[in-house]
Amino acid sequence: MLRDALRIVRHVAREGRDVVQHNTSKAGRPVEQIAGAAIAQVDRFAHGAEEVAHLMLGESGKVCLPATALQAGALNASAFAHAAYAALGHILRNLGAHSWLVSEVKSARAFESVRGTGDIERATALAISMRDHGAIAEARMDAGVPLAGQEAAQLAYFGLMLWMLADKSSDDAQEVLDAATALSLALRDDILNAQGDREAIAALLKEFRDHV
Repeated sequence: MLRDALRIVRHVAREGRDVVQHNTSKAGRPVEQIAGAAIAQVDRFAHGAEEVAHLMLGESGKVCLPATALQAGALNASAFAHAAYAALGHILRNLGAHSWLVSEVKSARAFESVRGTGDIERATALAISMRDHGAIAEARMDAGVPLAGQEAAQLAYFGLMLWMLADKSSDDAQEVLDAATALSLALRDDILNAQGDREAIAALLKEFRDHV
């Protein structure tokens, strides 16, 4: 999918700049001067990738998935994947990630594979399916954040489900998403211990769905 390809280009551009800067920061003045030119080129490439991605992807940052989206047949996979991309990025940023790569293609495949009728049942299946499909391909955390990238991804999937289950409007969707993120972080140990366990995940979602 074009969206994923553009996001990979943007992600590589960002990461390339960080790697060059980190590896030359303590190498001495001559190396820093040479690296400065390389970083400037990487910056120009990254800026270009950002402009192209925003232009072609139409990313506005405002997104809302109503609770009814979990009902069978209520939403197509493409619409879910596009909204999930923005929501997962917001959650990962709040969890302390400085860069991440979320795949709409894999999110859509995860959504298409979900079966069941009840909203908790479908949310549980979707959280597990997104993990199994690797919807979050990578998450790199800021220094000092007590979470590994894979752990942040698990919390993000759970937070996304809490957010989808919550009653909200487009006006308060971001506040609800922030609350879902905070609650996921508070439930960190429970969520990480429950990964892959349908009954445990369903129990957590059922218990805390009304707390956001």
